[in-house]
Amino acid sequence: MADNWLSSFAVALGFEVNTAQLNTAKKSLADYEAAVKSAEKRIEDARWAGAKSEVEISKLVMETNLKEARAALAAAQEKEKAEQEATRKREQRNKDFRAGMSRLTLAATAMATAVMYATNRETQAFDHLGFVSQRPGAAVHSRNALGYAVKQVGGGTHQASVGLEWLC
Repeated sequence: MADNWLSSFAVALGFEVNTAQLNTAKKSLADYEAAVKSAEKRIEDARWAGAKSEVEISKLVMETNLKEARAALAAAQEKEKAEQEATRKREQRNKDFRAGMSRLTLAATAMATAVMYATNRETQAFDHLGFVSQRPGAAVHSRNALGYAVKQVGGGTHQASVGLEWLC
């Protein structure tokens, strides 16, 4: 990121980037890094070649084993960290799922309560309609016809009950 704003600043000032020289510099840097790694390898090989006693050889073996053990430990720690993160995410998804199911259950309960309440109200209205229709002595056929007629014009059982009471 620092490279982007720096190059933008240089362009704003009127500097031009010479890509040939930039590539040469990058290659030179890569060659230098390769030379350093090669020198480190040659030094290590020379230490092994120069080890004349068993003590020196065992010391070098221990150093090598220690390096390998540190690398294995770092890899194991990274793996455990990744597994812990996966476990945390799995637990969060499970928690979110349970919370969603709880909300769904609450919504279903509310819906069932509303349906039960509406059904109860309609049942009470039909009971009331039956009671009102019996007072004036209306026949079942007349009562059903009146209820059907009221429903056809967009009314409900309450309007039918009021109509029967008005007729009485």
